[in-house]
Amino acid sequence: MRLSTPLLLLAALSFTTACGDKDDGADSGSDGATDGATDGGGTDGGGTDGGGTDGGTDSGGTSDDDADGDGYTVADGDCDDGDAAVHPDATEICNDGVDDDCNGTADDADAGLDTATATSWWIDADGDGWGGNSGYIRCENPGTDTLPYVTAIGDCADDDPAVHPDATEVCNDGVDDDCDGYADDEDEDLDTATAIPLWWDLDEDGFGDPEASLMGCAAGYAQADNDLDCDDTDGGVHPGVTEVCNDGVDDDCNGVADDDDAGVDPSTLAGWWLDADGDGQGAGETLMACAAPEHYVDYADDCDDGDPTVHWGATEVCNGGKDDDCDGDADDADEDLDTSTESDWYTDDDGDGYGVDWAASACAGPTGTADQDGDCDDGDDSVYPGAVERCDGEDQDCDGEENASGAAGFSHAGGGWTDLSSDVDGTTSSPESWTSGDDGTLHFCDGTFYTTLELAHDVEVVGHGEVTLNARGSGSVVTVDGSALAVGLTDLTLTEGNGSSALLSVSGGAGGGLACDDGDSIITVTRVQFEDNTASYGGAVAIGECTALIEDSVLSGNSGYNGGAVYQRGGLVRLVDSTVEDNTATNLGGGGAVVRDAAVAGTPLIEISDSYFLDNSAGAAGALYLGDRTEGICEGSGDGAGFWGNTTTGSGTGAVETYGDTHFQAEHCDFGVSGTDEDNGDVDVEAAGSVYSYDDDASFHCHESTCM
Repeated sequence: MRLSTPLLLLAALSFTTACGDKDDGADSGSDGATDGATDGGGTDGGGTDGGGTDGGTDSGGTSDDDADGDGYTVADGDCDDGDAAVHPDATEICNDGVDDDCNGTADDADAGLDTATATSWWIDADGDGWGGNSGYIRCENPGTDTLPYVTAIGDCADDDPAVHPDATEVCNDGVDDDCDGYADDEDEDLDTATAIPLWWDLDEDGFGDPEASLMGCAAGYAQADNDLDCDDTDGGVHPGVTEVCNDGVDDDCNGVADDDDAGVDPSTLAGWWLDADGDGQGAGETLMACAAPEHYVDYADDCDDGDPTVHWGATEVCNGGKDDDCDGDADDADEDLDTSTESDWYTDDDGDGYGVDWAASACAGPTGTADQDGDCDDGDDSVYPGAVERCDGEDQDCDGEENASGAAGFSHAGGGWTDLSSDVDGTTSSPESWTSGDDGTLHFCDGTFYTTLELAHDVEVVGHGEVTLNARGSGSVVTVDGSALAVGLTDLTLTEGNGSSALLSVSGGAGGGLACDDGDSIITVTRVQFEDNTASYGGAVAIGECTALIEDSVLSGNSGYNGGAVYQRGGLVRLVDSTVEDNTATNLGGGGAVVRDAAVAGTPLIEISDSYFLDNSAGAAGALYLGDRTEGICEGSGDGAGFWGNTTTGSGTGAVETYGDTHFQAEHCDFGVSGTDEDNGDVDVEAAGSVYSYDDDASFHCHESTCM
């Protein structure tokens, strides 16, 4: 803003002076004398009072006296002989109504008034205290309530009370508020508080640079009353222009450019195609945009935009029928095929993707062939190199080794395989509990599995390698729960089982390692180690009405109340080529206790064939206790069978004790050698109170209290 010193304009003024009749001195004196004479009337009027004593005295003496010494007497017309400044030759001045020249008029009424002593009065039409260029030179203010006069002159707009020399210059649309000849931005006295923000508009497009501001009344040259220009060096960039594709230039200054601006001129857009696979060629519908969006290209000739190896110009290779070069032909049908990518094909009779004999070279092999050889069983589609090795005793991956350590799985009788590695292996503090849901074979491979098994179907449980099932005291290791089941346990160690209190209807639990209660179920136990299991009844094995065929197995270190190793209340237990040793019972039968339950049909029978009871201990019957109406058989052949080193902590035999109507038969059964640590103590057999001692290869039959 440029402010200039105002130029004072002088207005032409019109003046009006006071006019009136002028009385000279003679008239005044004559009139005074005459009036005095006339008024006196006779002696009093004209004599003593008028012109005589009174007249002379009232005028300061006689009419010929000059009392004020101004050279004029009353007779000469001095109208105030007491004031030397008042006489007929005096100059009339503004003097509060004094008739200075004694002409009968005073101040403004005297035409001879010395106007130098008067005041210039100016019409103040707008009442702002300042007059315009019309007025009077007068002694007194000629103004009225409706038309005031003032002594201050210089009002350049006497119809506007806000405009006068004492006013403050403000932004006012060109009005010269202080009458200095300059208005608004041209007046250096402008009150900038009334100005508005302005911005430089160097490109003169009507929009200012937001970074270059100033204050003023109105936008001047290269100025704008807004800050909306986003590029003040380019007159083509400002609000209101049409956004075009322009390499990111925000033409209309709305904060977004090109594709980001919804108002972009569509005629400036280009066509782009999605290149989903990033191979440089696009496909599909055209997308119009200023610049290529991410993953879009300006070339569309890809016949498979989901595969970066497939596009025009690619090399055709064997890859399952893909038209790599987009020429309409694929693999063996394309004459441009790279034959080095063909495969050798081998006879694959089981269709598992691996063959045994070379058949052809091509992209796609003949029916019944595979492009990999090395199948070690071309009649089983689950066996091939790289197959997942299962815990089933077979070499699935053809690496020459069987099984997978720490794995477990279930082979369903009707076909199919379920991996159970995590289902049958918990932790030492929380073993997993698994219940069968189908007939089949449960496989375990090398390792210890913290688990309990409940078998309610025809299930074979098989260990491959060194396999231990550890219940960690959370129940029986294996429970057979169902009628007429065929269950097998093979190549396992069952340990740390704690018999279930619900089984066999006994309190305190039964069958820490194996428990079976339901009738007609047959359990085949082969090469199983029962170790460190415990239960009130049958620390290792508890049988209700089931049949347990235990072969080539060891029951050791188990404990219970009755039957440290085996407890039987019905059914059949057959021990073949097995060993029962170092088991303990606090009451009866450190190795085994057979006690008939009246609720169980039939006679419980335990058969000991080519098996030994060694170093077992109990309160009574260190090796085997047979209760009333039970039967036991010990028979040896080859390596023999018998009872060695069993002891009792109470009275009675260290080996076999029978009670009531019981049958015990020994056929070539060995009872150790007296006087050695193989002996069972003083008594080998106690039959209903009768005691008997035997040595090697004994054969006899006990019924009730008689053995013979």
